[in-house]
Amino acid sequence: MKTLAVLFATLFATSSFAQQTLKDLNADLVSQDKAPLMIELFTSEGCHSCPRADKWLRKLNNTEGLWTEYVPMAFHVDYWNYLGWPDRFSSKSYSHRQRKYQRDGQVNSVYTPGFVVSGQEWRGWFSNPSLQFLQQRVITPTTPESLTLEVEDGYYRLAFDGDGSEIGGANVVLLGMGVKTDVKRGENRGKLLEHDFVVLDWQKLDNQTTQWSGVLNDEFDSEVSAYAIVGWVENPNVNEPQKIVAGFLSSPGN
Repeated sequence: MKTLAVLFATLFATSSFAQQTLKDLNADLVSQDKAPLMIELFTSEGCHSCPRADKWLRKLNNTEGLWTEYVPMAFHVDYWNYLGWPDRFSSKSYSHRQRKYQRDGQVNSVYTPGFVVSGQEWRGWFSNPSLQFLQQRVITPTTPESLTLEVEDGYYRLAFDGDGSEIGGANVVLLGMGVKTDVKRGENRGKLLEHDFVVLDWQKLDNQTTQWSGVLNDEFDSEVSAYAIVGWVENPNVNEPQKIVAGFLSSPGN
């Protein structure tokens, strides 16, 4: 009986340790002078051609330069939900983000999978999905101001130390890693889809200040194997990132 009790106690402790929640994790991040590439994938679990793009994005988790040279994010749009599989990560606001790129002339049309890199459409992914090619072709700004992002107890604090008139607002995105979906219906029926860098929360912040704070969405705590966070301020004239800060959340002391 004692042996069983010890075994159950060990299993419980191990399980409790593994099931860390968003409120258990912290971050203390500072931007670099040169902004990394911001790679946005507009995708959907209801789109039959999207799993290939999702898989490509997932590979960036094991590529040198993550967060310092490039920042991947997967925005799941909602306009394919009517095909039979409602994507639980999708949001109307993510679809609106992609459509705004079209209205502003930064992309030619709205489609999935669709890539936008630092405010520029990247149709070349379909013929040459090369991160090195992107790094050679897309120029990102270099500025002396810093952007800091702190996370604690499920709250974030973002601060820009430059002139607020030089930016067009700020953004904070919470990313989930290691998420899986067993698709039962729709164009991807029968597939097990795996996601990294999936956007779980996007908060668009105003440009009336240079300091922002808020609460992060912990809705997917039970599904996420790791969290990351991204903050950026925009160019005041066009929807392009001007300064970016990003990284994984971790347990205090790690």
